[in-house]
Amino acid sequence: MKNATPPKIVQEYLENFGLDKSEFPVHIFPKQIQDIILSTNECIDYPIDYIAPSLFFSCAVAIGNTHSIEVKKGWEETAILYMAIVGSPGINKTHPLAFAISPLLDKDIEANEVYKKAIAEYDRIANMSKKEREEEGISDFPIEPQLKKYVVSDITPESLSSILSINARGIVYYADELAAWFNNFNRYNKGSEEQFWLMAYSASPIQINRQNMRGSISIKRPYISVAGTIQPGLLRNLAEGSRSKNGFIDRILFVYPQRIKKEYWSIKMLPDNVFNSWRSIIEGLLSLEQNVDKNNMPLPKVISYSPEAWEKLYEWHKYNTDLSNSEDEEAIKGIYSKLEIYISRFSLIMQMIRWRCGEAGKEQIDCASIDAAILITEYFRRTALRVQMTLNSTEILKDLPSNYRQLYNALPNCFSTANGVTIAQSYGMSRDSFNRFLKAYRGKLFDNFQRGLYKKLV
Repeated sequence: MKNATPPKIVQEYLENFGLDKSEFPVHIFPKQIQDIILSTNECIDYPIDYIAPSLFFSCAVAIGNTHSIEVKKGWEETAILYMAIVGSPGINKTHPLAFAISPLLDKDIEANEVYKKAIAEYDRIANMSKKEREEEGISDFPIEPQLKKYVVSDITPESLSSILSINARGIVYYADELAAWFNNFNRYNKGSEEQFWLMAYSASPIQINRQNMRGSISIKRPYISVAGTIQPGLLRNLAEGSRSKNGFIDRILFVYPQRIKKEYWSIKMLPDNVFNSWRSIIEGLLSLEQNVDKNNMPLPKVISYSPEAWEKLYEWHKYNTDLSNSEDEEAIKGIYSKLEIYISRFSLIMQMIRWRCGEAGKEQIDCASIDAAILITEYFRRTALRVQMTLNSTEILKDLPSNYRQLYNALPNCFSTANGVTIAQSYGMSRDSFNRFLKAYRGKLFDNFQRGLYKKLV
């Protein structure tokens, strides 16, 4: 990193990045959540770098629109996250996210059962004559029940807005395969759905008017978070068209660990109390009160930074600004600008998590929460740059001479220098030529993540 002096906590993080069992800074969580992360890793083989961000994401959804953080006068942020979990098939990236979301899905199942009984009773009464209702002691015409939800999948903006209008707390768009989300952006009106998600990220007011709709839908402050999984080879599709230029891809937090591989099954069984503990944490966050106005529009409780926490945020902001100013590539500048938004969202989420686990209050952001937010932000800076490197590498690979491209495809995803030389020689390339190839494309096609060890970027 050039022309920027990182704060002490960032410097320590960079020096120790990835030296533990995970890249994600697991130690920032309260012990209850650390125990869940470690238990699911040891017993059901959830990679730490997938389960930890997934739990963090689900906590954000449980907080929803209940609270916002005032960054500066006139600038507030809620806990909205767009997250993509990146990994090859078969390395257990889907199950950690499903585990994290499951308490919210269970709530939806319970709510749906209540709704089915309520709507049946509503229909029964609505079909009565006035005399029949009077005979049963029912004086007023019934109010139609509404279905409460937390999780949706494969849904149009119109339907999503309709659900949001009766769920002020907010919802999560959950896609097992995230490609299905962005592949549907232009299925009805070219560009309109993509614009919807650009605005939803900022909690901008939603106005939906369609000819086939009765009236219109207006939502003052929507909360929609997005999470799903994606394979590395599909990242290029995510950046297609205007999405690499209009800031869309900059809004996505990429969980993209370097050294994840398929593991043998563990012989340990996950104790029942692990999921119960996780459910309890989510239910505790769901107990946060959601205030609304007379039109059922959300009114988040606004909290601010403590003076000491604000100083730490300001120090990090100077560092991030210096990094941005030293960059020539517009795509990377865009990433850094969105991190300035996310760091406050992270600090809000961490404060509420620590409150739920009995470590802190929830009246303002303290130093421990901003420290945690800084480390999470730096993690996502690294993974965003890794994605950008992958996108750039795809173009570089296309332009390679065919013999080099064949060799590159023959190399395993991770390899040692010695192993690479052996493969190169089988393709008629000398040791010196292969070493020059590695050197020329280090950081472009290869990541030299450890001395003598390389990982392909495409």
